[in-house]
Amino acid sequence: MGKPTPASRRAALQAQREAALAAQRRGRIIGAVVGATLAVLLVAGGAWWWNQSRKPAPVPVGKQLAVPNASAKGEGITLAKTPAGKPTLVIYEDYQCPWCKVAHDALGPLTTKLVAKGEIGVEVRSITLLDRASNDSSYRANVGAACADVAGAYDRYRNAVFAKQPAKEGDGYSDELLKSLLDTLSLEDPSAFTQCYDQRQTHDAVTTVLDAARAADRDTSSPQYWVADDSGALKNQLDLKALMGEKDPTEADYLAAIKAAA
Repeated sequence: MGKPTPASRRAALQAQREAALAAQRRGRIIGAVVGATLAVLLVAGGAWWWNQSRKPAPVPVGKQLAVPNASAKGEGITLAKTPAGKPTLVIYEDYQCPWCKVAHDALGPLTTKLVAKGEIGVEVRSITLLDRASNDSSYRANVGAACADVAGAYDRYRNAVFAKQPAKEGDGYSDELLKSLLDTLSLEDPSAFTQCYDQRQTHDAVTTVLDAARAADRDTSSPQYWVADDSGALKNQLDLKALMGEKDPTEADYLAAIKAAA
């Protein structure tokens, strides 16, 4: 092998420098990717910790009570029995859901009028979509609503919960707020309701509703207004956007939409 020339030494040194620079660039790229990944993991971990830290500790479940107006399959609570030959309106809603409140405020009074006239029956299936984010307020509101059914005040409690829905989505309901609604219900035995709520004595009934909604893939959005047939099977869903989108619906508009879905 001949003695290296100055030119060949310079070429070798240049190749070494380029290899070193390439290695440095790869190192910087790998470092940036690792750093970005760690940052994402830290943010996700911090968000998970924050959400978990806001969730209250589970409350021990006490002796379970039967919910008087639970539907035949336990999929919801019957707000009004269906007259013979009339459609059944089935409502999926989340007490924390802002759009559920919008629908309830617009259609609730009309629903009451149609029930009073014997035009429809109503079943409510309360779900817990927003509990997945940061709290268990929807579940606790459901427990309270079922306890109110035990006390004969389900519809009044449901109206009161929506009326007190926090302005900011995700803030949730405190136990104190939910129990303060007793003042609007005129119960004969408020202490029985308080015990039912504190001991989660309707937990099993609420869980049955939630499990049925998940099994039917109905817990993916809210609100949903459906019409069911005589067997309880859901037939068609009301188009709430069309019903409420451009003007306040009238009683006739609402009934027509229900009959069209029947």
